[in-house]
Amino acid sequence: MCQITEKPEVVRAREQLGRFLIARARDRAHAVGFGFVASDDAPDTYEALQEAYVRSLVTKQPLPLTRAASSGPSRRMERVCERYDRASEIGYHYVDREVLGPDIGLSALFWHDTNHARLGLSFDLDQEASLSRWQLQQLRAAGFSSGSLEYQLMDAETRGQIECTRQIGRAPRDLRTFSMRAIAGGLDHALELEATNGAVSR
Repeated sequence: MCQITEKPEVVRAREQLGRFLIARARDRAHAVGFGFVASDDAPDTYEALQEAYVRSLVTKQPLPLTRAASSGPSRRMERVCERYDRASEIGYHYVDREVLGPDIGLSALFWHDTNHARLGLSFDLDQEASLSRWQLQQLRAAGFSSGSLEYQLMDAETRGQIECTRQIGRAPRDLRTFSMRAIAGGLDHALELEATNGAVSR
């Protein structure tokens, strides 16, 4: 598998996007009165997430999140992509854990999953797409225009994953390469290359 080398401005954009996600997770934790904890027994269905979310609202105990979010994609992601239920785990790929620390994936997933529960959006692709649009709106409200690299990264790695799963039947084999293709040539271009060549860069 060959990855496309990222330009310095893209690396900086990932760092900025990561800081945005950390701030949103901190704001959400303050609003609901609880944080998160890495767990090997985290909810992996929408119904289980709703139960865990309500329990944390009542007890103020941390919301359990999949431990794999601190290092990479989890079996939860793989399993649900196989059955077309969920396209992505936001924050696993488009932020730099070396710069921002190992909890960035958990912070991003906390923001993502608490809004799944709060907004009543399930894990099916249409509702994942609704949550993706809502997250992109929050990014624009924070001052990142739709033409910014930060916005393009989040768009490719949330909405892009959803469209890849919808059209090809799986998530991108290498999300970083997929996102670079989307930035360079648009989402349709990235999807076409993903369908024909997978993660092999050109």
